[in-house]
Amino acid sequence: MATTPTFSHRFSGISVWIEPDPVESSQLISEMEYLRKKCGGSEAGQYAFVPHCTLLYNTSFHKEDGGEQTNDGYDDGSCDEQLTKQQRQGESMLRQCLEEYQKQIAADTTFNNDGQQTQTNNGKQMIQLIPTSQYYFPYPKTADNGKGFGCCISLLILDTTPHLKLLHDIVRNRFPPDERHGEDGNDEGAEETKFRPHMALVYAPEDQENVTNRFLEKYTAQNDQEKRYE
Repeated sequence: MATTPTFSHRFSGISVWIEPDPVESSQLISEMEYLRKKCGGSEAGQYAFVPHCTLLYNTSFHKEDGGEQTNDGYDDGSCDEQLTKQQRQGESMLRQCLEEYQKQIAADTTFNNDGQQTQTNNGKQMIQLIPTSQYYFPYPKTADNGKGFGCCISLLILDTTPHLKLLHDIVRNRFPPDERHGEDGNDEGAEETKFRPHMALVYAPEDQENVTNRFLEKYTAQNDQEKRYE
Protein backbone atom coordinates (compact mmCIF):
# COMPACT_ATOMS: atom_id res chain seq x y z
CA MET A 1 0.00 0.00 0.00
CA ALA A 2 1.37 3.37 -1.00
CA THR A 3 2.23 5.79 1.78
CA THR A 4 0.21 9.00 1.87
CA PRO A 5 2.50 12.01 1.25
CA THR A 6 2.55 14.06 4.44
CA PHE A 7 3.73 17.51 5.39
CA SER A 8 6.02 16.64 8.29
CA HIS A 9 8.04 19.79 8.93
CA ARG A 10 8.05 20.77 12.60
CA PHE A 11 8.18 24.49 13.28
CA SER A 12 10.24 25.48 16.30
CA GLY A 13 11.57 28.56 18.04
CA ILE A 14 9.71 31.84 18.36
CA SER A 15 8.08 33.67 15.47
CA VAL A 16 6.44 37.08 15.42
CA TRP A 17 3.62 37.73 12.99
CA ILE A 18 0.57 39.90 12.38
CA GLU A 19 -2.86 38.62 11.42
CA PRO A 20 -5.50 40.30 9.26
CA ASP A 21 -8.86 41.21 10.76
CA PRO A 22 -10.87 37.92 10.83
CA VAL A 23 -14.05 39.80 9.90
CA GLU A 24 -12.43 41.06 6.70
CA SER A 25 -10.61 37.85 5.80
CA SER A 26 -13.43 35.30 5.62
CA GLN A 27 -12.93 34.87 1.86
CA LEU A 28 -9.20 34.34 2.36
CA ILE A 29 -9.83 31.74 5.07
CA SER A 30 -12.27 29.91 2.77
CA GLU A 31 -9.64 29.84 0.03
CA MET A 32 -7.06 28.43 2.45
CA GLU A 33 -9.51 25.72 3.52
CA TYR A 34 -10.20 24.84 -0.11
CA LEU A 35 -6.46 24.43 -0.82
CA ARG A 36 -5.92 22.51 2.42
CA LYS A 37 -8.46 19.91 1.36
CA LYS A 38 -7.25 19.81 -2.26
CA CYS A 39 -3.74 19.09 -1.01
CA GLY A 40 -4.63 16.10 1.14
CA GLY A 41 -6.33 17.54 4.21
CA SER A 42 -5.47 16.31 7.69
CA GLU A 43 -4.43 12.88 6.37
CA ALA A 44 -1.55 14.63 4.60
CA GLY A 45 -0.58 16.70 7.62
CA GLN A 46 -2.60 19.65 6.36
CA TYR A 47 -4.14 21.44 9.31
CA ALA A 48 -5.92 24.77 9.37
CA PHE A 49 -3.88 27.78 10.45
CA VAL A 50 -4.73 31.46 10.71
CA PRO A 51 -3.59 33.71 7.86
CA HIS A 52 -0.57 35.72 8.95
CA CYS A 53 2.38 37.77 7.78
CA THR A 54 5.60 36.77 9.51
CA LEU A 55 7.86 39.54 10.78
CA LEU A 56 10.46 37.31 12.45
CA TYR A 57 10.92 33.58 11.93
CA ASN A 58 12.47 31.11 14.36
CA THR A 59 14.22 33.33 16.85
CA SER A 60 14.94 32.43 20.48
CA PHE A 61 15.65 34.16 23.75
CA HIS A 62 19.15 33.88 25.12
CA LYS A 63 19.81 33.58 28.83
CA GLU A 64 19.85 37.33 29.36
CA ASP A 65 16.63 37.66 27.33
CA GLY A 66 14.52 35.17 29.21
CA GLY A 67 15.91 31.63 29.25
CA GLU A 68 18.82 29.92 27.54
CA GLN A 69 18.14 26.94 25.31
CA THR A 70 20.43 24.01 24.63
CA ASN A 71 20.16 21.09 22.23
CA ASP A 72 18.71 18.99 25.04
CA GLY A 73 16.06 21.51 26.05
CA TYR A 74 16.18 24.15 28.74
CA ASP A 75 19.13 24.04 31.08
CA ASP A 76 17.34 25.34 34.15
CA GLY A 77 13.84 24.73 35.49
CA SER A 78 11.14 22.75 33.80
CA CYS A 79 10.24 23.11 30.15
CA ASP A 80 6.76 24.39 31.00
CA GLU A 81 8.13 27.02 33.35
CA GLN A 82 10.60 28.26 30.78
CA LEU A 83 7.96 28.35 28.05
CA THR A 84 5.69 30.39 30.32
CA LYS A 85 8.58 32.73 31.07
CA GLN A 86 9.33 33.15 27.38
CA GLN A 87 5.64 33.74 26.67
CA ARG A 88 5.53 36.57 29.21
CA GLN A 89 8.82 37.99 27.94
CA GLY A 90 7.64 37.86 24.32
CA GLU A 91 4.32 39.53 25.11
CA SER A 92 6.12 42.29 26.98
CA MET A 93 8.47 42.87 24.04
CA LEU A 94 5.52 42.94 21.64
CA ARG A 95 3.82 45.63 23.74
CA GLN A 96 7.04 47.64 23.64
CA CYS A 97 7.15 47.26 19.84
CA LEU A 98 3.57 48.49 19.46
CA GLU A 99 4.21 51.43 21.78
CA GLU A 100 7.28 52.39 19.75
CA TYR A 101 5.32 52.01 16.52
CA GLN A 102 2.53 54.28 17.74
CA LYS A 103 5.07 56.79 19.02
CA GLN A 104 6.85 57.01 15.68
CA ILE A 105 3.59 57.22 13.73
CA ALA A 106 2.28 59.99 16.01
CA ALA A 107 5.50 61.93 15.53
CA ASP A 108 5.04 61.95 11.75
CA THR A 109 1.43 62.57 10.76
CA THR A 110 2.39 62.43 7.06
CA PHE A 111 3.56 58.83 7.39
CA ASN A 112 1.08 57.06 5.12
CA ASN A 113 0.87 55.11 1.89
CA ASP A 114 -0.96 57.43 -0.46
CA GLY A 115 -0.83 60.89 1.04
CA GLN A 116 -3.97 60.33 3.11
CA GLN A 117 -4.30 59.50 6.78
CA THR A 118 -5.20 55.85 7.36
CA GLN A 119 -6.73 55.34 10.79
CA THR A 120 -8.64 52.79 12.78
CA ASN A 121 -11.80 53.68 14.69
CA ASN A 122 -9.77 54.63 17.76
CA GLY A 123 -7.61 57.04 15.76
CA LYS A 124 -4.51 54.84 15.64
CA GLN A 125 -2.66 54.16 12.42
CA MET A 126 -3.75 50.92 10.80
CA ILE A 127 -1.37 48.49 9.09
CA GLN A 128 -2.76 47.27 5.79
CA LEU A 129 -1.88 43.89 4.30
CA ILE A 130 -2.25 44.48 0.56
CA PRO A 131 -1.73 41.51 -1.82
CA THR A 132 0.16 42.37 -5.01
CA SER A 133 0.52 38.88 -6.53
CA GLN A 134 0.08 35.16 -5.89
CA TYR A 135 3.20 33.02 -6.11
CA TYR A 136 4.06 29.31 -6.28
CA PHE A 137 7.13 28.46 -4.23
CA PRO A 138 8.70 24.96 -4.10
CA TYR A 139 10.64 24.67 -0.83
CA PRO A 140 12.35 21.25 -0.61
CA LYS A 141 14.08 19.95 2.52
CA THR A 142 17.44 20.58 0.86
CA ALA A 143 16.81 24.34 0.50
CA ASP A 144 18.57 26.85 2.76
CA ASN A 145 21.22 24.37 3.90
CA GLY A 146 18.69 21.75 4.91
CA LYS A 147 16.20 24.12 6.55
CA GLY A 148 13.54 23.79 3.84
CA PHE A 149 10.03 22.66 4.75
CA GLY A 150 9.77 19.83 2.20
CA CYS A 151 6.67 21.24 0.54
CA CYS A 152 5.29 23.50 -2.16
CA ILE A 153 3.67 26.73 -1.04
CA SER A 154 1.02 28.88 -2.66
CA LEU A 155 1.38 32.33 -1.14
CA LEU A 156 0.35 35.95 -1.49
CA ILE A 157 3.09 38.52 -1.92
CA LEU A 158 2.21 41.64 0.06
CA ASP A 159 3.02 45.26 -0.60
CA THR A 160 5.88 46.47 1.61
CA THR A 161 3.99 49.51 2.81
CA PRO A 162 5.77 52.13 4.95
CA HIS A 163 3.74 51.11 8.02
CA LEU A 164 4.52 47.41 7.60
CA LYS A 165 8.22 48.11 7.00
CA LEU A 166 8.33 50.35 10.06
CA LEU A 167 6.79 47.69 12.29
CA HIS A 168 9.15 45.04 10.93
CA ASP A 169 12.17 47.25 11.65
CA ILE A 170 10.98 47.92 15.19
CA VAL A 171 10.32 44.23 15.90
CA ARG A 172 13.65 43.19 14.42
CA ASN A 173 15.52 45.74 16.55
CA ARG A 174 13.70 44.71 19.72
CA PHE A 175 13.82 40.90 19.43
CA PRO A 176 16.91 38.67 19.12
CA PRO A 177 18.07 38.01 15.52
CA ASP A 178 16.02 35.40 13.71
CA GLU A 179 16.97 32.56 11.38
CA ARG A 180 16.69 34.75 8.29
CA HIS A 181 19.32 37.17 9.57
CA GLY A 182 21.90 34.72 10.98
CA GLU A 183 22.51 33.50 14.50
CA ASP A 184 24.16 36.73 15.58
CA GLY A 185 22.61 38.95 12.95
CA ASN A 186 26.13 39.57 11.63
CA ASP A 187 27.26 36.35 9.95
CA GLU A 188 30.23 37.03 7.72
CA GLY A 189 29.65 35.82 4.20
CA ALA A 190 25.91 35.37 4.75
CA GLU A 191 23.63 37.51 2.65
CA GLU A 192 20.89 39.09 4.72
CA THR A 193 17.39 38.14 3.64
CA LYS A 194 15.45 41.20 2.54
CA PHE A 195 12.06 41.60 4.18
CA ARG A 196 9.49 40.46 1.64
CA PRO A 197 6.10 40.29 3.36
CA HIS A 198 3.82 37.44 2.34
CA MET A 199 1.05 35.15 3.56
CA ALA A 200 1.20 31.41 2.93
CA LEU A 201 -2.10 29.82 1.89
CA VAL A 202 -1.05 26.17 1.98
CA TYR A 203 2.00 23.99 2.67
CA ALA A 204 1.47 21.06 0.29
CA PRO A 205 3.62 17.90 0.53
CA GLU A 206 5.99 17.66 -2.44
CA ASP A 207 4.68 14.23 -3.47
CA GLN A 208 0.99 14.97 -2.99
CA GLU A 209 -1.07 14.24 -6.11
CA ASN A 210 -2.23 17.80 -6.68
CA VAL A 211 1.38 18.95 -6.49
CA THR A 212 2.89 16.33 -8.78
CA ASN A 213 0.15 16.82 -11.38
CA ARG A 214 0.88 20.58 -11.20
CA PHE A 215 -2.67 21.48 -10.13
CA LEU A 216 -1.43 23.74 -7.33
CA GLU A 217 1.15 25.42 -9.54
CA LYS A 218 -1.35 26.08 -12.35
CA TYR A 219 -4.10 27.14 -9.95
CA THR A 220 -1.74 29.64 -8.33
CA ALA A 221 -0.64 31.00 -11.71
CA GLN A 222 -4.25 31.37 -12.85
CA ASN A 223 -5.19 33.21 -9.67
CA ASP A 224 -2.25 35.53 -10.16
CA GLN A 225 -3.05 36.18 -13.82
CA GLU A 226 -6.69 36.92 -13.06
CA LYS A 227 -5.78 38.90 -9.89
CA ARG A 228 -8.29 36.92 -7.84
CA TYR A 229 -6.48 37.97 -4.67
CA GLU A 230 -7.75 41.56 -5.01
